[in-house]
Amino acid sequence: MKKFYKLLTLIILTGCGPGNYDFKTIAIYQADSSKLQINLTATGYVPVGADIGDGKANGIITSTEFADTIYFQTNSTQLTVLNYNTEKFELTGSANFSKTLMNYLDKIGNMEYDRHEIIELVKVITATTYGPKGTYLEGQTDLVRVTSVEINTE
Repeated sequence: MKKFYKLLTLIILTGCGPGNYDFKTIAIYQADSSKLQINLTATGYVPVGADIGDGKANGIITSTEFADTIYFQTNSTQLTVLNYNTEKFELTGSANFSKTLMNYLDKIGNMEYDRHEIIELVKVITATTYGPKGTYLEGQTDLVRVTSVEINTE
C-alpha cells in the first residue's frame, strides 16, 4: 500500500511541473445557434508553483451572417475589439466582454444570436488566456462546440 501512495504522490507532483513555462494555445470554437466561429490564439506564461498564468489572446470571429471579420485581443481582465467598421472598443472587466460582443452583433443587424451561448463563449475565451489548465476541451462546454484545440508548452 505504501508503494501505491508513493506512486500517487509522484504522479501528482510531476503533474504540477517543476518550473515556469510559456504556452501557446490555438483553438477553434463554434457557437452554432449564433452562427459564429471563433479562431483563437492564446499565449502566456505560467510562473513557478502556479497552475495558471495570466496570458493574452488574439482572435477572429466570423459568421455566415455577416461579411466582415471581428478581430479582438483580450486577457483575463480586458477586451479590445478591433477593426469592425473602423470602430474600436476598450472595456475593463470580463463581464463587459459579453456585453460588448452582443452590442457588436446588434450593430451588425439582421442577426439572431443566443445570449446564453455568447456568455459561455466569453467564458471559454477568457479561460483560455489562463493557459493549458484553463482551456476548455471537448465535453467541457454546454452550448459552445469545441472544434479543435492545440496546446504547446515550453
